[in-house]
Amino acid sequence: DYVAHLQRSRSSRNIDYWKDYLTGLDPCHLPSLTDGAAEPKVLRALDWGISRAADLQAFCTERGVTLSNILQVAWALVLQAYTGLDDVGYGYLVAGRDIPVGDIDEAVGVFINMVVCRVRLDPSTSLGDVIKTVQEDFATAMNHEQVSLAELQHAMGISNEPLFNTAYSFQRRSVSKSMATGPISFDVSNAQDPSEYDMTVNVEVWDSNVELQLCYWTDKISDPHARNIASTFDQILTSIVSSDLTVPIGQLNTISNHCLQQLASWNNAEPEFLDKCVHHVFEHNAQQQPETPAIQAWDASFTYLELDAVATKLASHLVSLGVRPEIYVPLCFEKSAWTVVATMAVLKAGAAFANLDPTHPPERVNFLVHNVDAELILCSPSLTVKFEGLGIPTFAVGPETVSLLPDVPAGSLRTQVEPNNPAYIIFTSGSTGLPKPTIIEHGAFTTGATAHAKAIKMTSASRVLQFASHTFDASVMEMLSTLVVGGCICIPSDQERMNDLAAAITKLNVNWALLTPSVASVLRPDSVPTLQVLVTGGEAMPSDHITKWANHAALVNAYGPSETSVIATTSTKVDQDGNALNSDAATIGHAVGSRCWVVDPRNHNRLTPIGGIGELVVEGPIVARGYLGNEAKTRDAFIQHPPWRTGIKLTGDRTDGMYKTGDLVAYNSDGSLSYRARKDTQIKLNGQ
Repeated sequence: DYVAHLQRSRSSRNIDYWKDYLTGLDPCHLPSLTDGAAEPKVLRALDWGISRAADLQAFCTERGVTLSNILQVAWALVLQAYTGLDDVGYGYLVAGRDIPVGDIDEAVGVFINMVVCRVRLDPSTSLGDVIKTVQEDFATAMNHEQVSLAELQHAMGISNEPLFNTAYSFQRRSVSKSMATGPISFDVSNAQDPSEYDMTVNVEVWDSNVELQLCYWTDKISDPHARNIASTFDQILTSIVSSDLTVPIGQLNTISNHCLQQLASWNNAEPEFLDKCVHHVFEHNAQQQPETPAIQAWDASFTYLELDAVATKLASHLVSLGVRPEIYVPLCFEKSAWTVVATMAVLKAGAAFANLDPTHPPERVNFLVHNVDAELILCSPSLTVKFEGLGIPTFAVGPETVSLLPDVPAGSLRTQVEPNNPAYIIFTSGSTGLPKPTIIEHGAFTTGATAHAKAIKMTSASRVLQFASHTFDASVMEMLSTLVVGGCICIPSDQERMNDLAAAITKLNVNWALLTPSVASVLRPDSVPTLQVLVTGGEAMPSDHITKWANHAALVNAYGPSETSVIATTSTKVDQDGNALNSDAATIGHAVGSRCWVVDPRNHNRLTPIGGIGELVVEGPIVARGYLGNEAKTRDAFIQHPPWRTGIKLTGDRTDGMYKTGDLVAYNSDGSLSYRARKDTQIKLNGQ
């Protein structure tokens, strides 16, 4: 009878049901959560008692829903938190004893089958509607449960890629685990059935107890992440029993106390705030090390004393032209020592600089210059023609023009500039194509430079390559962070920079460089023997970079939007002894000068569980003031402390700004972060 039933179950009607049910469902894969480490493949089990088991069962009784269906919804919400998907699927083990075969409930044998549970999780859908849909879908699916998963995937043409990598089973026992039932006694051991799935969720219920067992392969899920997942499952169940059925599922709290305690520990230390202006730190260095090289460029060289003097002379002239705090002075230069002179002069005059690219077309230059309400433009003598017809005065900065300016007695220049005044504007790309002028204040940059210099191994002994285009914030770091720590800026010509970078590095005796991975890939370690520290950023780091630079130079992966004063996190891949440390190229490391949080990409009022994919929010004194002249975009990206943040008690009493980066990341179990994707370009994550 059973075999005959199976043959009848293979009818096209049953296959068609599942094909229709699963149409449009993308594979739902819990991402690998091993922190990038290669682990042996061992099947492990974690037992976790559900904290509000009695309340959970009472909730089901009062609302006329089954406990199994509530648990199905909870696991779907766990998958949503960890994959970023709003349409999730997983395997569900059915006993196979509800089929219309006589005495099947008393037959000896294994009749189980794996079916697919699909749950659509639009954040605006009410909890009650989700539960109702899952319950109805489950009841209907039981009429078609004998179709095998292999047959279904073959019929749908997806046999090469599994639909899911997690499975769920539910078992209700009439007695406890330790059973004495007359002449035969049973004791249930902690045996683990081998599983083809990365994680299997087994739930057992007896009396008023609900126990969760997660079985997982250690080459896919680490022990700490398994505990995070179990605590998240438990927390979601707590949120369900504590909520009204009308609450949207997007408002359910998914962050457990277990995860909150870890987040608070990782972010407890308050970032130190350096309440100083950039040029004041530089001037202090000039007093302490006057004869130390500050710039060595293809066209000129300056000691700290010489740079201080020439920048002060130019700054005095700028003040006479009306340059003052809270105005923005565009700079347009080729690679030159005089770029740094102009930059420092603008800061000394109290204003903020805004770098332009000499290769930009006239329309873009016109847009950027008028966007900052420029009253004066500084450029190289060869570029003055670029600004003719704009109706804005220009001043050419070079050895001839500056030499004609009157000398300024030391200490005579006084400007009313404060750490909360802007130091520079950097134009960041926007989703609309229009650049957003990001305002970085003095205090934000000096704080960031002091913090990130330690993390990227930049010191007073560093000879830093000035490679980045002036319109990228990396160039600001190459120049100003170097001067903050007392190092030397090394500037090749544009021709040297583009045609023979390795030779330029060697010629200038560069020992520290920040490059994109694309540029770094063209360098051979043996072609740059002077290079001691290589920092990469701006792009994903290929994993072969780590083996390439091991035993040659320290390798650091740096991450940071312009809105966080260049760098927000770092990860050392190769230390200064040449030892490879972190082999996962996607790891962007720990917070620098900031605190880092991962939130629901659609609702920053909800934290994402540790290991789950969410939007990175950076908090700290390194966060920008906002976008010049764009209050709407500033409000969207720079947020006040959400309720979850005010509820976390950390050291310090300063209230720092918070910036939503638009980058999707996940926390690793050691508190480091791994980059996943851009939020605004994401189509489907599929848990990867």
